[in-house]
Amino acid sequence: MIPVRCDSPKCDGCRHRILDRRSAALAFARPDRYLVLTGVPDTYVKFSAMRKRMDEILTRAGYDTGEWAITIEINPRGTGNHANVLRHSGDPLPHRRLSEAASRAGFAPHVYDEPVRAPEAVSRYMLKDAVDPRQVSAFRAANGRQWSHHSPDYFRDEDGLTLDCRAAESLAYPPARTGLISYTSGLGADPSPDPDLSPLDALRLSDAAFNAWMLRQSRSHPSTGPCTAPA
Repeated sequence: MIPVRCDSPKCDGCRHRILDRRSAALAFARPDRYLVLTGVPDTYVKFSAMRKRMDEILTRAGYDTGEWAITIEINPRGTGNHANVLRHSGDPLPHRRLSEAASRAGFAPHVYDEPVRAPEAVSRYMLKDAVDPRQVSAFRAANGRQWSHHSPDYFRDEDGLTLDCRAAESLAYPPARTGLISYTSGLGADPSPDPDLSPLDALRLSDAAFNAWMLRQSRSHPSTGPCTAPA
């Protein structure tokens, strides 16, 4: 048996790698503020309309809301979801204004806002429900079947030039830097992985580490080959 990546969110091994890439891209954009909106509705469609309303209120008050990335966090107590928000490139938003805009848009008035000191830690936290096999289905439903939502110019490179999501993931998570952000206890950081890793753990490795593992497997089991359909 040779493990092959399917890149499906239903595959535990592939999902970890997908989330590593998205988390790295979210952090690579160098966000400077982290906000939590409370009293979030149970569907992303409703949330999106409320968020746009909140942006309109702040913009009319003279504030640039900047670029943002969002995930919806499920409240296990059933008292309403939260929205985790990363921001950059916008104006400082006074807490009173944030609370007032949130309340007028339909959210709860309690808004948490602080500087981002560790972007990697915050981006991992924003995707924590997607990592948990018991929560991933609910996370996907709450987030409109997406891993995250973001404004068009949220992702950017070292020089501040904007990128699309896929380009940002490739730049933030190339094989040489794999392990920068990992949900798998450092598996992705090992350039010479243990050849006795299980196929599931091997799927979570970076491209370079996965290829190295496959090479070791082929050397250890020379009879291994691709499947061939009968003529």
